[in-house]
Amino acid sequence: MKKGYFRFGGLAGRAASVARLSILLLLFLPTAACYDAQHEVFGRKDGVVVPGLEGHYVRMSDISHFTVTREQHGRDYRITKDFFRSERGPQTRDEWKVGSLRAIPLGDGLYIAQVHCFAIIDASECDSPNLYALLLFHVTRSGDAIVKFEVLLPDGQAASAIARRDGVDVWGQTKKADGLSGSRAVLARFLRDLATVPLKSGDTYLRVSEGGQ
Repeated sequence: MKKGYFRFGGLAGRAASVARLSILLLLFLPTAACYDAQHEVFGRKDGVVVPGLEGHYVRMSDISHFTVTREQHGRDYRITKDFFRSERGPQTRDEWKVGSLRAIPLGDGLYIAQVHCFAIIDASECDSPNLYALLLFHVTRSGDAIVKFEVLLPDGQAASAIARRDGVDVWGQTKKADGLSGSRAVLARFLRDLATVPLKSGDTYLRVSEGGQ
């Protein structure tokens, strides 16, 4: 049975993976809202297109800017963090790739996000190919347009009870995420079951106009 944490490189390899995960979470998820696994939980066929998700967003907790675009092929999305600079002349925007997002629908605007591959310098390279961040998010629409999305935090005690029931090993890895160990099917069931527990709002991302601040 395929397990969620492989022992490549012993403790040193595991420490490197933790460091890479921390970079992703600090950029995209400043509040503890996330799980992680070291194998893919949801395949390409599990992901869906979220109508209206593409666009520019500002994270309200720290006024960080992000852009979400569709990947050229398939249903995945590309997330970049936008750095605004105006030291010389007109303001320009630099992009730092955070990862690829796959959205798994749970109904009523609720999704699981599987975020993978956060390249630090070259957006064409995957800095940690075996590391996947997993979280819940909800989109709010006005007509056909998404006006915001929110990261949702499951109640800790309820989530722990579901993990025990589903046979998932959840263990504290960093301040930003809990590690998950289990087969792909077991982890997928656990993440879907989180939709049944009380959820509270985490970070909110508001849509902004092109290049807006």
